[in-house]
Amino acid sequence: MKPQAAERIERLRRQGERERAELAVELAALRHAFEERRRQLRFAGTAVTAIATVGTVLYKIFGRASLAYRVGRIASAAGVLFQLGRAAFKTKRFW
Repeated sequence: MKPQAAERIERLRRQGERERAELAVELAALRHAFEERRRQLRFAGTAVTAIATVGTVLYKIFGRASLAYRVGRIASAAGVLFQLGRAAFKTKRFW
């Protein structure tokens, strides 16, 4: 093989090694950015799920169709009736 050809081959080999190392660094940076973004999205998804779950539970407990809402309305009505009964009883005593 001619010395010029061997020198050219060696230069191309070194260039290939250098480009391969640069690509490896770039791929590592991209991988890091991808993993960071994936972590952020996973956290955001978990947070949204937790908020939706809490909202659903609160709606089930305190919403208009819930048992707690109905009991509260019945208790409120019962309280009003009780106070009216007390007032009527007190008024009856003075007659």
